[in-house]
Parts: sequence; C-alpha cells; structure tokens
Amino acid sequence: MKERACKTCRRIITAQICPTCKTYTLSYDYDGLVIINDYQNSQIAEKLNINENGKYALKVR
Repeated sequence: MKERACKTCRRIITAQICPTCKTYTLSYDYDGLVIINDYQNSQIAEKLNINENGKYALKVR
C-alpha cells in the first residue's frame, strides 16, 4: 500500500485511519520526511510538537 500523511498530525501511514489522532483526513501529497525514534529526547520532535515515535511529513497538502 502507498503511504499517506495525516493532515491533522502529519504522521505517515499506510492504514485507512490515523492511529495517532483517529482521523480519516489523509493525503498522498506531502513534502519532507522525519523519523522520530526517541521523541522525549528529540529537539526536532519538540520543535514539531510530536509526542509519539514514528514517521512524519514536514508539510502536508
């Protein structure tokens, strides 16, 4: 399955519903990619307001 990004939390997933925010607003059109492995000690996760490990888009259209 092709990956899509959630328009609400920017998490990149292959499912039909976002497991993080439970929305159906997903898009194939996104730019950038960041993988967070340790959100509690990540300055990038803090800056992007990410509170869970995973793969995230930088910009979702």
